[in-house]
Amino acid sequence: GKIIIEGRPAKYLWPKGRAAALGVIRPVPGAAKAILVEGTKQGLAAASWAPAEYAVYAIGGIRMWSRAGVPTHHLDVFEGVEVYVFPDADTATNLDVYTASEKLAEELELAGADAVWFPRTGGGAKAGLDDILGGRKPEQRTAFLARAIDRVTGLARGLGKKPADAKPKP
Repeated sequence: GKIIIEGRPAKYLWPKGRAAALGVIRPVPGAAKAILVEGTKQGLAAASWAPAEYAVYAIGGIRMWSRAGVPTHHLDVFEGVEVYVFPDADTATNLDVYTASEKLAEELELAGADAVWFPRTGGGAKAGLDDILGGRKPEQRTAFLARAIDRVTGLARGLGKKPADAKPKP
């Protein structure tokens, strides 16, 4: 059986009294750029294919950087770093994920991140970063991820600063 909390199956369970934590997937000492991915499997996919100079971190869920809305000290690793956030694939259709992604960006900036960007990969619905990368030939994956990151700063009207091109309706 599944564990049900507030009428929904629980995806991530933590021991009572333990705070959320940041998954350090691929640390790069002195990195000026980092990828932060929502989802452990997506984080592993990013670490497998991200350009070598990028540190890669993951959070289990879009709010797993805080406990009861209070940020954990784990965000301190992003001080002085450009952060490229890849939230769940449904960011464009799920208002809850979208607004939680905005809050994460605010907290990253307060933690001292140089910039926070939301690259677009063409994922959606249930197709996350791991699915998008897995759908490409292995020899194309690093270049694809690098292009997604590089082009985000040039998106029209600053769209790369938002979790999705448009805020979803409730």
